[in-house]
Amino acid sequence: MFANSLWQAQKLLHGTQSHIVLPLGLVATASILVLYKHWKDDQGGDPTKTFLALIVVQMLPLVFLEKKILSCPDPVSMLSRFGSKVLPRGMEYLETFTCMQLRSEPAIVINWQQFTKHAESLKPMHAENGFLKILPKPEEGEVKKAELMLSHPFSVNEYYKSAQFDFAQNIFECAAETEDCFQRGPSAMGKLATGSRRVYKLTEDGKLMYDMFLRTEGSEDFVHHLHCELEKQPDLAS
Repeated sequence: MFANSLWQAQKLLHGTQSHIVLPLGLVATASILVLYKHWKDDQGGDPTKTFLALIVVQMLPLVFLEKKILSCPDPVSMLSRFGSKVLPRGMEYLETFTCMQLRSEPAIVINWQQFTKHAESLKPMHAENGFLKILPKPEEGEVKKAELMLSHPFSVNEYYKSAQFDFAQNIFECAAETEDCFQRGPSAMGKLATGSRRVYKLTEDGKLMYDMFLRTEGSEDFVHHLHCELEKQPDLAS
């Protein structure tokens, strides 16, 4: 009974035909209080009246936003136009990752291309393009130094200058942790990335698995950003 009453109250306040009822009611109440304090003000400068008047002024644009947002058929989509892009937790996507070896001496140079799209709508989501260079250093051992340079369509370039490729374990690790590892164009938006780490591993059954960790401005910690598992497609094999 109580839960049903709350549900009915919510529908009354935020129903499809009454987006503006609650905010207008709050503004009207605050306005009445301002007028009441004005009539009762015998000192000629009641700070409470000034405080209430400021609240009314600040609430007016919120009434407009309430009307616009709740009358929109897709409020989340509308808000995403004004905020930074955030990948929702648990979102599934499809990824195509293509590597083409350009040369093998003196260093191994690979063209790196990656494209993602939404798993259901197949709408393009992200892409990156660049080059992986595996250096012939050190001469001994299976672990070689490497460099990874990537460009993104949101006007950001990344330079993973701390990287290594372990041929024995089939693991590639790279990190961009200093300011000079990132280049932002004039139209770049969203939070400023201050660090990025990636770990790629080729499993025994032929899967390529990788995890990516990000650090953004104002934080000192790396946060796990995504996990991906890729399988080699026979029709794309060279």
